[in-house]
Amino acid sequence: MRTVRTEYFLTIGEIAEEYERNGRVVRQALFNSFWRGSFEPCVREDRSAYPLISRRTMLEAWRNLGDHPRLHFATSPEDEPKELPDGSIIVDVSTRIVLPAQAADWKRKDLEAAYSQLANISISDISGEAQAGLKCQFLGAYELLAVCYGQGERPPPFWVHWDTTRRSSRVKTAESFQRQAAEANWLHQRLLGAEAPNVRREDVLAEARSHGIGEKLFEKLWQAIAPDHLKKGGRRPGSKNR
Repeated sequence: MRTVRTEYFLTIGEIAEEYERNGRVVRQALFNSFWRGSFEPCVREDRSAYPLISRRTMLEAWRNLGDHPRLHFATSPEDEPKELPDGSIIVDVSTRIVLPAQAADWKRKDLEAAYSQLANISISDISGEAQAGLKCQFLGAYELLAVCYGQGERPPPFWVHWDTTRRSSRVKTAESFQRQAAEANWLHQRLLGAEAPNVRREDVLAEARSHGIGEKLFEKLWQAIAPDHLKKGGRRPGSKNR
């Protein structure tokens, strides 16, 4: 069943579900894309209502969870295969990621090796808790569209509301969506924690224009990103007309 979503931000889990409703299974592809760094330019770790943590932060969280079904973290290279009394050999086929014991000691080469390994394992190799941690991360529509067009993948059918240039060249479209993703993140950060009496749509629009955001795109993003109390004529949540 074809569906259409107008929200700008969805979790990775919701995105996977929407793809499935539209006839495609992409959970594994999203998992691999995360570890390949496809979403790294979009990271929102500090102040955000729609967080997307970095690969390094996720790696540390997964390491702290301990062993996974078919993924092990270690501080030394793989041990030799164990030989049983009958002469048979036990070989551990689980992925083994070697990292220094202290996260502060992780070097770039350690991280790149770990990311490369994680980008090639099955999502079933990790624990349910780790899967949940990844599925609750958010992606913006323009962020995913930029990745899809940049990699030559079909755009998400459920986000057609945000994709009006499907006949453009992929290179041009990917660059356009990357720019729009940055603009959407600017507006999200600008409105985060804003109090209605101190924020007027007209003032934010003027700021947006100075950042190169046109009024048509601003209105689309405002409706999707702005908190309800800012869209209701400047009233605080819970306030009443007098």
